[in-house]
Amino acid sequence: MILWGSKKGGSMISFPKPDRSAFSPNLAAEAEGLEFDIGWAEGEWKDGRPYRAELWSWKDLSVVTFFFSTLGLEDAQEAELAGLLEKESLVEFPGTPKVYPERVRDSAGNEMWSVNVPVREGNENVVKLGFRLNRYSAPLHRPQVPRFEFLNNRIFSLATRKL
Repeated sequence: MILWGSKKGGSMISFPKPDRSAFSPNLAAEAEGLEFDIGWAEGEWKDGRPYRAELWSWKDLSVVTFFFSTLGLEDAQEAELAGLLEKESLVEFPGTPKVYPERVRDSAGNEMWSVNVPVREGNENVVKLGFRLNRYSAPLHRPQVPRFEFLNNRIFSLATRKL
């Protein structure tokens, strides 16, 4: 288990880093009607809590899933989790935030929040992303990938630009 920490109130708080080592991205499944994994990002919140974000698409819906430790957030509700994601500048909700949280165990057995946030529905971006994505290895045949809007107001397509 990899622990990260920060000083808060004079004491060291350690948070486990999300372990996705058992995850295998699906790079060509959209043609088969399954999810298509687009990219990922890792970072750290202001309190030292590590997170992992994974962007994926299914049919006309694109979603980013955030994984982060439940420590200190065990009783958090949807609105609080949405507020935290926005406060950390990971997403910007132009309207009423939509998040779909679930507690999960990562590959190392740590309890994590898995928070799904719809990013794009059909041809409409419903949130802006505030982090830079790393693209998963490119498949031989890449399905059409939608364009996403980021907080710096740049719009780009994952299919045509290197991340």
